Amino acid sequence: MQQELASRRGTSALFDSFSYLASTESPWNHTLVGWTGEIKKSVTDHPVNGGSVWSTDVAPLNKASAPIPVDARSPVPQPGHHDELRVSQADMQRLDRQLERDHGGKIVPVWLPDEVDGQHALFRDQSRWRRYAEHELFTLFHYKQNEPTDGRAIRKAWADYYRLNKAFADTILDQYKPGDVVIIHDYHLLLLPNLLRQRVPNMYIGFFLHVPFPSSEFYRCLSRRKDVLEGMLGANMLGFQAFSYSRHFSSCSTRVLGFESSANGVDAYGAHVAVEVFPIGINAAATHLMAFDDPGVEEKIAGIRDIYAGKKVIVGRDRLDSVRGVAQKLQAFEIFLERHPEWHDKVVLIQVTSPTSVEDKEEGTDKTANKISDLVARINGTYGSLSFTPVQHYPQYLSREEYFALLRVADVGLITSVRDGMNTTALEYVICQKDNHGPLIISEFSGTAGSLGDASHINPWDLGGTADEIHRALVMDPKEKSEMHRKLYKNVTTNTVQTWTSNYLKRLLTNLASFNQAFATPALDKAKLLAQYRKSEKRLFMFDYDGTLTPIVKDPQSAIPSDRVIRTLKTLASDPRNAVWIISGRDQAFLDEWMGHIPELGLSAEHGSFLRKPKHDVWENLSEKEDMSWQQKVLQVFQNYTERTQGSFIERKKIAVTWHYRRADPEYGAFQARECRKELENTVGKEYDVEVMPGKANLEVRPRFVNKGEIAKRLVEEYGADEGCAPEFVLCLGDDFTDEGMFP
Repeated sequence: MQQELASRRGTSALFDSFSYLASTESPWNHTLVGWTGEIKKSVTDHPVNGGSVWSTDVAPLNKASAPIPVDARSPVPQPGHHDELRVSQADMQRLDRQLERDHGGKIVPVWLPDEVDGQHALFRDQSRWRRYAEHELFTLFHYKQNEPTDGRAIRKAWADYYRLNKAFADTILDQYKPGDVVIIHDYHLLLLPNLLRQRVPNMYIGFFLHVPFPSSEFYRCLSRRKDVLEGMLGANMLGFQAFSYSRHFSSCSTRVLGFESSANGVDAYGAHVAVEVFPIGINAAATHLMAFDDPGVEEKIAGIRDIYAGKKVIVGRDRLDSVRGVAQKLQAFEIFLERHPEWHDKVVLIQVTSPTSVEDKEEGTDKTANKISDLVARINGTYGSLSFTPVQHYPQYLSREEYFALLRVADVGLITSVRDGMNTTALEYVICQKDNHGPLIISEFSGTAGSLGDASHINPWDLGGTADEIHRALVMDPKEKSEMHRKLYKNVTTNTVQTWTSNYLKRLLTNLASFNQAFATPALDKAKLLAQYRKSEKRLFMFDYDGTLTPIVKDPQSAIPSDRVIRTLKTLASDPRNAVWIISGRDQAFLDEWMGHIPELGLSAEHGSFLRKPKHDVWENLSEKEDMSWQQKVLQVFQNYTERTQGSFIERKKIAVTWHYRRADPEYGAFQARECRKELENTVGKEYDVEVMPGKANLEVRPRFVNKGEIAKRLVEEYGADEGCAPEFVLCLGDDFTDEGMFP
């Protein structure tokens, strides 16, 4: 079988990063693991010794076409099923070798066959592997919603998305060696970090998202919102193009999953996941070489200048996605021509729109393309003439020479994305304008805008403002243009893709050293625990309740132990060698209701204020002689904050008073809790011997002597009161800050 490889267009910055890591400039040994892409039969497909010619980026034959028979005695060949393709194991292995030989560095393809039949792999409907990512995730991440459906197609697409991520995990683990660093890119592989983490807990994993991440209000519309976030949180560090995207991710982790987050990252599953901002760049040196040292580019420049002699040229190059803002650009240009008739026949907008596979043609691309065509026709019909057309629209891919020639000739670069992650056109335009110094107008909603602070920023939805900015760019003083370009050029040539790659890896290693090794709680050695348990004769178990025996829930009264937990506690407590205690912040009534039916179980309520010993029904009050007059003042403060914090409520126990904000907005609730804590510490905390203790989505005030640590110490001493009878085995389990006192 003859093989022809074709690169997928776009994401040039990412490919440049791979090339740098595989080059001698990089100190890293790099292995690239990537999907083969859709494998298709080429248009030159003819039977050749039983084989076929195939390509990764060529359209299949028309199903109705068939070769014309030469020999009348031979049967007419049938067109066959062109949505199916059989590839032999030998061909797959040959492609593996060809990738490594032709592209440098070690490249390992991920194969996604539907079936493996002996020595052949069968491929069908290969575009489905990208369907969920590009139809659901890309759409929602760019603040767009698909029409509601019955959900069957989405469930099938999600299953394919999971299989895609699992195939990557399997391939990576085949190549993985302990100590390797795994870097995962973009929204097609959001589940991969967690899949790898489950199988190799100590793996070093970094993830970078090249597209925007939406705010929590929009992200919550995603049906698989928890699965996606949990998948991403398997990484040690997450990188984003802009600060707003990183802030949105941290907020989603808090609002959707309930994890604590800060500007530094998210605390999830007992580990810290760093969240960082890394604006990606381009290979400035290679771009300069292609733009200025290629005779083909000079030839194209001469042709363009001849066609548009004496006219100002505004250039736009975008993919045919609705999020690229091409329609807004054309509408703003129309307003510019309406407001400034002096520019008629003196300025031309050259707009190139390359095809996209991200949006469904039925719902997105055709509709967008039709709208753009209508706008172009309207503008040219209103402001054009027989000898001049103000908008030149080219819906096609450009050759490299045409692209760089266009960027060099331009007098203004115009980018009006309504939502965008990385925009390499803006960076390449700055390189190409080294001599011309044409101003760059860029949308403030582009992820690249933050890196190009000296460019002219516009709101693409403000059509009049964009029109004014176009006019300002055309009449700008040469000195101002030169100074603007000098700053932009310095930024682009300094913050290159090589710098981005190095900084990303350095920061990942720094975070690994700071969090994973120094502060992470070590994993429990279950084998050692079991061995110690079996050989001991006197054992003590101390368990927290909320978050340990039951999950944290919105309504505290709904935190009911499962049948499995009850059975396990009964089994442990029934062994005469075991002493089992529940040490909880809950009150006596709650523990009696859900745990009181196990007579062998010891109970401690309100963080040690009350004790009920095993096989006893009477609760012992350890704080009955204490002054409780502080409770009324605390209740007044809590009531004040409850009225100002929607969803919060007060729980009054016999000893402690707790303010819960689990049902409130997590960020506002946490803010109010901090303010409330300060107020209490400066008033009640100084007047009485009480402490203000923050918990999981709650704030509790209790006497200072009441804490779980004192109860744990007392139980260990009582259980080992006789000489030589100290407990040989002690297991203490907790989940938050209020349990820290139990661990000496």
